[in-house]
Parts: sequence; C-alpha cells; structure tokens
Amino acid sequence: MGRTEAMNIVDEFIEYLKKNKNIEAYTFFQEVPVKVKAEVLDIDEIRKQIELKVNEKFVFAIADEKEVYFNFKNEVLVSSAVYWDKDIVVIFFPKIALEPKTKRKTVRVKVSSKNPIKMELFFDENDSVCVFLNDISEDGVGFMVSHDIEQKLHIGKTYKAKLFLNGEYDILIEIRYLYKLKDDIYTVGAKIVEAPKNLPDKIAKYVAERQKEIIKLINEIKG
Repeated sequence: MGRTEAMNIVDEFIEYLKKNKNIEAYTFFQEVPVKVKAEVLDIDEIRKQIELKVNEKFVFAIADEKEVYFNFKNEVLVSSAVYWDKDIVVIFFPKIALEPKTKRKTVRVKVSSKNPIKMELFFDENDSVCVFLNDISEDGVGFMVSHDIEQKLHIGKTYKAKLFLNGEYDILIEIRYLYKLKDDIYTVGAKIVEAPKNLPDKIAKYVAERQKEIIKLINEIKG
C-alpha cells in the first residue's frame, strides 16, 4: 500500500470515529488478544490523539506492549498509547500495522522467562547463532537479534534451525518480517515451513499451558 493510500485509510478511520463513537479495540498481553468495545470520548486533531473509554482489564493489558489495534476496511491499524489509567486510554492517530496481529490464524503466546525456549539458527554449516524465542505458535516463532545478525537475515528467505522444546527438533523457517525495535535490537518474525510431525503437538501443548497462565493474570483484574 502506498503512502497516500495509507493516509487516506487513516483519514477515513478518524471520520468513522467522529460519526460512530464506538469501535472494537484490541491490545495484546504477552501475545494473547484482549478485546473491548471502546467508546470514543475525544478526538484531538491538533495533537493527533484519540481518547477512549475502555475497561480496567484492557488498561492492565495495554501496559505490556502499549499498542492498540483496530480492524478497519480489511486493514489492521495500530496506535501507540500515550496515557492510560483506570478505564481511560489516550492513543495517537493510527497507522497501517506492519504485523496484522488481529488476523492471526493460530494462537501465539509470549514465552515465559521461567520456561524459556532456545533456537539455534544456521546461516551455513560453520555459522550459526543461538537465540531465545520471544513468542511462539504452531505456525511460527518470534525472536530478537542484534544488528550484526540482522544483516544476515532476509525477508522471504528460508533458514535451517534447531528448536529446543523438551527435545531437539530440526526445522526450516522463513523470515516474514524484520524491523528495528530500538538502538541495536531488531525483532524478527518467522514462519515454520518444515518440521517433524510431532513438533506441532509439542508446541500446541506449550501454547495451551502458557495461555492459561496469561488469561489467569488478566482475569484477576476487575472490569
């Protein structure tokens, strides 16, 4: 999508909010989606900010990634949160999301620091790097790398890897997105394109157990 078209979508979204005053909003707590029917309280076109009334669970969840997502006209928009408290959140005007999180087909979870998952990524027979996964689903993995490693990765290219999840599994991954997070750190999203037959079940079990932990945390918050 071109820059002008993307700006038009955002303009249409703002006009939609002015007329409707309510919209479904999403945030992600440790990669688990939290949805709310948000009420539009104010649109500040000078500061390019939107004030929404949500609920306490949503506010609790938003502190994790500080982003709010919207589905609009077959696009996924994302906004950065400026301020949140009790049942109020203030966000910047949105932009087209690089990663359309609300359209995921499989459940993804953030990997627990108490139960980390390691992966060795191979560039060739004599060059590899070990990373700890940031998130995982049956379809793919997410992880972070430094700039020197980022230079060896290319979107659309496949790489051999070894996943350590209650055993060792040789897999093939395809880099789907790659962008700078901060300073020398880059975040990487990869699809698992080849894997042993029993690995999806192992991942599904991990995801289900981890999802229960995350949902329990969210449900402890009132609202």
